[in-house]
Amino acid sequence: MGIRRGPNVVSSGLLYYLDSANTFCYTSGSATCSDLIDNKTGNIYSGVSFSGSEAAGSWVFDGGASASIDVPALNNVTDFSISIWFRVTGDSQVGSTGYNTLIGNLQGGDNRILINTAGSNNRRVAIDFSTPDSVIITNSTTSLDEWNNVVFAYNNTTGTGSLYVNNALSVTPIEDSTISYNNTAHFLGGSELPIGNYAMNGYISSCAIYDRVLSAAEVSQNYNALKTRFGL
Repeated sequence: MGIRRGPNVVSSGLLYYLDSANTFCYTSGSATCSDLIDNKTGNIYSGVSFSGSEAAGSWVFDGGASASIDVPALNNVTDFSISIWFRVTGDSQVGSTGYNTLIGNLQGGDNRILINTAGSNNRRVAIDFSTPDSVIITNSTTSLDEWNNVVFAYNNTTGTGSLYVNNALSVTPIEDSTISYNNTAHFLGGSELPIGNYAMNGYISSCAIYDRVLSAAEVSQNYNALKTRFGL
């Protein structure tokens, strides 16, 4: 499987890949983007703009009710890994605050990855990918107004997940047999349209979704392939 003019990221099991700086994926001013694997098209809604100067080109999410990009349905995914490069610059401007959403949907329960922006857990990653709702706050802190990479890898057979932030594995294990990547469309920057709460306020530049669990070495390969772009 070849990624069109992409960096040296792991391609085995890669179902979906967006990179805002890649012109095969997105051109400035377009209302859609195309993934670099199967050319799946996603809508870019009015709360998302583009900065050509931020990390070689990144989408800017305004924290409002339309700050999202479609991620088309990916069917029959059991084991999965999700990698997102992001930078938070503020809090959600709609509904409940205290979190920014990186990716999610609200079909059949909460299925999302959040960044905590307030309170005692400020700057921590929340895995909210279970039904019924069961937020797991990890101790993997991030620097909010800087570029970060989050990878969540989940093994459906064992019911365990691993979370990496900037290539470092969280020491907090994630054990929840109800976590799933369901077969409906997801959103970057939110969990529904219009967004009711926890909208993304900041930048997202890339999203990669795999149909398997990435190893620590593969997470490291992907991180090292892109880190220079983000000043890391």
